[in-house]
Amino acid sequence: MSNDKIYNVVAIQLYNVKENDTPFAIYKFMAQCFEKSVKKYLKDVDEIIIFGNDINTMNEMFADVPTKLYEIYKRKKCNLLFAGCDQLFIKPTEIFGKYDCFSLFWCEKLIGNNLKNDKFYPLYYNNEYSFEVPGKPYIFMNGPGYFPHNMDEDVWKKCFSHLNLWNFFDKKYKNDSFKKNWGWDMSIYSIMLYSQKQIIDKNVEELIDPLIGFQYPLKDIIYNKYKINPEDAKLIHFHSTRKKFDIFIDFYRKYVSDD
Repeated sequence: MSNDKIYNVVAIQLYNVKENDTPFAIYKFMAQCFEKSVKKYLKDVDEIIIFGNDINTMNEMFADVPTKLYEIYKRKKCNLLFAGCDQLFIKPTEIFGKYDCFSLFWCEKLIGNNLKNDKFYPLYYNNEYSFEVPGKPYIFMNGPGYFPHNMDEDVWKKCFSHLNLWNFFDKKYKNDSFKKNWGWDMSIYSIMLYSQKQIIDKNVEELIDPLIGFQYPLKDIIYNKYKINPEDAKLIHFHSTRKKFDIFIDFYRKYVSDD
């Protein structure tokens, strides 16, 4: 093959987290289901990578994922789509080549949280190291995420500089407000998103795509805003930490499985 080929890669996160009370076999099965949905519905996929390893805590997983993604991204020239294993494509979808910068698809703005008063976002707000972007005070869900092949390297630098800051906070503060959690994780990806010149003049709602960023636990809120049901979406995030396994299986059997 020509060396200048741009590959389209899907990276599926799958970690065996020892502190997790859900058997790893369930997550492994979900990753296999998601992989099958990618093959069935996502256009122009060259490679699917399921990545992860045995790890002690969710905190360690959060810190490990960006490094793994960067390694995958740098192996060869590629557009990279990243997602957790608790998601499913249920309709034909085109993502590769459609976005010119790092992209996330769902924002917490629509659930009405006042994130500035939320202890789970310490990296983003309310501290001497705050990196809030003026006019964009909302956190984006960190998956799915799309990294185009020509993404500015400074976006990755933002990621790792804040990951280092994350580790610094973990040592400096021992209270619950500064422990690593989903908020820290999403803060880093949101900072990456907001750092790009391509989105400076866009408002937050222009960056949301509920058909690709559909969050099943928020289906009523999404319907009220966009008049979109789960069955209308292209990609659904089921939030496995909220034990939505039965619903995941129902959608898999209806839209993905050939059995």
